[in-house]
Amino acid sequence: MNHKYISLLASTLGILALYALSLFNQPIYIEIDEIGNFEGKVVTTQGIVIDYSSAKTNQLITIQQNNSSVVLFQEASIEVQLGDLVEATGTVQKYNEIWELIIDSPDSIFVLKKWTDQEIKLEDIAEHPIQYIDQNVNVTGYIDVVFDDYFHLIDEENTYTFLVKKPYIKNLTIYPGKKINMKALFTYEETQTRYLFEFRNENHTIISVLGE
Repeated sequence: MNHKYISLLASTLGILALYALSLFNQPIYIEIDEIGNFEGKVVTTQGIVIDYSSAKTNQLITIQQNNSSVVLFQEASIEVQLGDLVEATGTVQKYNEIWELIIDSPDSIFVLKKWTDQEIKLEDIAEHPIQYIDQNVNVTGYIDVVFDDYFHLIDEENTYTFLVKKPYIKNLTIYPGKKINMKALFTYEETQTRYLFEFRNENHTIISVLGE
């Protein structure tokens, strides 16, 4: 066989071998509730940010998927907010009985979607409220009964009713029947034993839905 063709064949086989090896070395994508089966392994997962904190040398981000959660630990930091959808790749370990994902590179963690871009159905919050406690949420509904400090928000089918702590927003008129898009914090008041929406930062707002 011609030496030229032998070299070409060898190069092609080498490239295919490297490609196959890279596939085997790809992190395994898992659901968070599977993480206990992968201790010491490098995996990729994603979830909604339910808590985060930063120190001088590291950042801790807790993400949740359905009813399972994992703590992401990294020495670098990224800007996140409660409710953001995050994807991360790291090594699984258990620390003080809590599963963690150790992130080795800043490129191994990123925000897939900001909470402001993810609209959640009021029905989902009503049926699974614990999953959304202390999370930023983006919802759409109709104003129902209006009080001095609160108003009721209902879904389109008038099946679920939520309490909203009335904010001061310049040029906003609140009246029954008005359709709004609302970005707020969903929380739980233990003293009053009730769920409600609150407005606590500049990202929390109410916008009238045009045509309604």
